[in-house]
Amino acid sequence: MEKNLSNEEALKKMKSAVESIGICMMAAIGGDGASRPMSVAGCDDNGDIWFFTKKITGAGEEAGSQQKVALHFSSPAKLNFLCVLGDSALVNDKTKMEELWNPMMKTWFPDGLETPGITLIRVDPASAHYWESSASRIELLYSWAKAQITGSPADGSEGRSGSLDV
Repeated sequence: MEKNLSNEEALKKMKSAVESIGICMMAAIGGDGASRPMSVAGCDDNGDIWFFTKKITGAGEEAGSQQKVALHFSSPAKLNFLCVLGDSALVNDKTKMEELWNPMMKTWFPDGLETPGITLIRVDPASAHYWESSASRIELLYSWAKAQITGSPADGSEGRSGSLDV
């Protein structure tokens, strides 16, 4: 079932998915074709999605040239998926970095906010699309097993999907 959302409802759906999944694959559109796993630092009330990086990384260099990017979020365990297309930019704002900093970030930035070259990537979403299953994993497994035995298409995998106009 398709359900397109807009404004506050769309922003709430996108923000919930981004924050609950927390990690995405980021790919520059028209870039080198590489997708990079990125840990979300935050999603603000405007819908901007934030990431920490270093300026000299592939993601940092692409964002520095203000590439259009695709963010692919996937939670197979919850059967939730989200794709966000948007414009990326490097933002070197210490106040914003302090606001978004999480002690887990020390995994990648051992010197904290004093890590040389640390900066933020901001992705301003232009469009988004979500897909989520309305069935539980057990219902889907039963449906898939039944389909294998009977040779008929699986039931219950329809789910909900739609565009998010944030």
